[in-house]
Amino acid sequence: MTKKEFRTKIRQATGSTGKDTATRVRGLRKVLAIAIFLAGSATMCFAQETGVVINGVTWATRNVDDPGKFAAKPESAGKFYQWNRKKGYETETPMIMNQWDKTTPEGTEWRTANDPSPTGWRIPTKEEFESLLNETKVKGEWDESKQGITFTDLESGASIFLPALGSRKYDMSTLVDKGSRGCYWSSTIEAGEAHSFKFGKWGERLSSESGSGLGYGYIIRSVSITPPAETKAENKQQSADPSLGSDIIGVWKGTYGEYYAPQGKATLTVNNDMTGVFEFTNDGVSGSYKVSVNFSNGTYRVKGTEWIVQPSYFDFFNFEGKISSNTFSGSDFKLEKQN
Repeated sequence: MTKKEFRTKIRQATGSTGKDTATRVRGLRKVLAIAIFLAGSATMCFAQETGVVINGVTWATRNVDDPGKFAAKPESAGKFYQWNRKKGYETETPMIMNQWDKTTPEGTEWRTANDPSPTGWRIPTKEEFESLLNETKVKGEWDESKQGITFTDLESGASIFLPALGSRKYDMSTLVDKGSRGCYWSSTIEAGEAHSFKFGKWGERLSSESGSGLGYGYIIRSVSITPPAETKAENKQQSADPSLGSDIIGVWKGTYGEYYAPQGKATLTVNNDMTGVFEFTNDGVSGSYKVSVNFSNGTYRVKGTEWIVQPSYFDFFNFEGKISSNTFSGSDFKLEKQN
């Protein structure tokens, strides 16, 4: 609204002649309403979502509301979404049955066209939710008074709050577990099972849904499409000096998995472009997947990107560690370089 248009509305609201006192009072009320509206519009224009970096991932501080919009506050609910669908559903009011889509969502990926995240943001992957479960870098704490969970980066002190809004059931759109459990979609689907992130008083975990379960209404908390500035600087530094981090290139063999007894056997092959393949055998079961490798501050991070052979019930084993005397090791793996 231009200044001229604003002045015109004020004149129309108050009138210049022939108005009684009551009419002028009503006019002044209109002026006040216009001012409040404009102030609110200005606030919304400037309240841009910049995100918070938690363990290397830039998270939005608010849930997705209507497609393309964030909710007003971190504690605000936003909307429920079914997997690979862009229509949002209310988290508070009872559903009218003919508004709910009871059909089973389809697709082998969450298509970009169906992502309700605002511009510059996207639905997080399973691995990005896993980064919140790294207790050496992130603290998760349930808040009973706010009915949700706060995740805090142990190095920077930055935090995000996820409200526990429950979910809507796929068949009748019934609202369940509000205030006691949070259910958030990831974009990852493997072998027909879409992964989600769930939490409550009992803790946090990754889960998965398939078939009609894809029709559940869960919340979306987006992550930034643009990597954090620190990560971009590291990548730029590595590109400027190709030798930086080159010690990882080659073939490595050893064991992995602190939760396995005995540990699984693994072979990691890293190419010159910092991509590679991770092959493993665990309890008689073998598999393999493609990986990408990132190097910063003396630490190598290996992250699964695409399955080659995926055994049932197996997920990517993402790990990080340092190299010393031809040994690449971390808290839950140890690999020796092969000549």
